[in-house]
Amino acid sequence: MKVRKNKSLEEIEILKNKIIDLSLFFSIGIGFIAYLLSISRYKETGFEISFITDFLALFFLLLITLFRNRLSLKSKSYFIISIIFLVYLVDTLKLGVYSANKVLIVLLPFFSILAISKKKTFAIFVLAVISFIAIGYLHLNGYLTIPSQANLSISAWIINILLIIIVTIIILIIQDKFNSTYIKLISNLEETNELISIKERNYREIFNSASDAIFIHDLDGKIIDVNNSMLKIYGYSREEIDSIDISKLSSERKNYTFLQAQNYFQKAIESGPLVFDWQAKKKDGEIFWVEISLKKLNIAGKDRILGIVRDINERKENTLQLDCLLYTSDAADEEDSVDLGGRRII
Repeated sequence: MKVRKNKSLEEIEILKNKIIDLSLFFSIGIGFIAYLLSISRYKETGFEISFITDFLALFFLLLITLFRNRLSLKSKSYFIISIIFLVYLVDTLKLGVYSANKVLIVLLPFFSILAISKKKTFAIFVLAVISFIAIGYLHLNGYLTIPSQANLSISAWIINILLIIIVTIIILIIQDKFNSTYIKLISNLEETNELISIKERNYREIFNSASDAIFIHDLDGKIIDVNNSMLKIYGYSREEIDSIDISKLSSERKNYTFLQAQNYFQKAIESGPLVFDWQAKKKDGEIFWVEISLKKLNIAGKDRILGIVRDINERKENTLQLDCLLYTSDAADEEDSVDLGGRRII
C-alpha cells in the first residue's frame, strides 16, 4: 500500500506539472496577441509603462516555458505568481477598477496551491486583495488618476476579453486534468482493492484449510485471528475468540502457565522462531498435549506473532507411558541387583 501511495503522489506531481506547462503555452500564445494589440495603440496613447512590463512578463514566461523541464514545480509556480503580480499591479495602478488585469488575481491561488502550502497561498491571495483595495483608495482620493475611457479603441476591449479567455482556459485545464487524473486514480484504486480482495480470499482459504490450529497474536500475546481448525480443536466459536486469552487455552499447571507462555512469546520476538511442547486446555476443560511453533512476522505493516499448534496428545501420552515403564523397570533392576566385591551382579 505504501508503494501504491507513493505512486499516486508521483502521478499527482506529474499532473501539477502538466497544468503549469499547458497554462504557460496558452498564456504565451494569447498573451502575445494581447501584447501586439496593446502596441498597436501606441499612436493613440503614446508610451506606457505597461509596454515594458508586459514585454518582460512575456519574455520571462517564454524562458520558463523553454526551461520548464529543468525547473522544479515550486520554482515555476513562484515565477508565474511574480509575473501575475507584476502585470496586475502595473495595469491596476494606471486604470484602477477599469483594469482588465485584475481578473488575474483569480489565478494566484490556483498556481500557488499547486506547489505551495495552504498558509502561503492564503497569504499571497490576501496580499493581492489588500493591494487592490490600497490602489482603489489612492484612486478615490486623487493620488492616482484614471485616464478617460472615451478615447479607448476596440483593441482595449479585445485585450480585456483575451485576458478573461486566458483565465477561463487555465481554470478549465485545471478542472479537466484533475478530473481525468482523479478518475484514473479511482480506477487504479478499484483494481488494487480487487487484487487485495482476491489475495485476501486466497489467504483466508489457505488459512482455514490447514489441519493445524493457527493463531495470530499481537506482540503482547493478544489473539488477533484464528483459523477454523483452532475452533474445532479447542471447541470455541469464532464469536468467543475476543473474550479468551492464552491462560484459558493453557492447563495452568506447573511450567504451563500464562506467565511461562509470555516468556516463550518474548523469546520468539527477541531470538527468532521457537518450537516447544505445551499442555493445552479445551473449552470443556480437557487437558491435552500440543506442539507449538512461534514466529515473528510482519503482516499488513504490523509486527505479529504467528503460532502454529499441532495436536500431539496421543504421541506424547505414549512417550510418557514408555518413559514411565522404563523408569519402573530400571528401579526394579536396582532392587534385584547384588553387590559382590565392588561389582554389581544381577
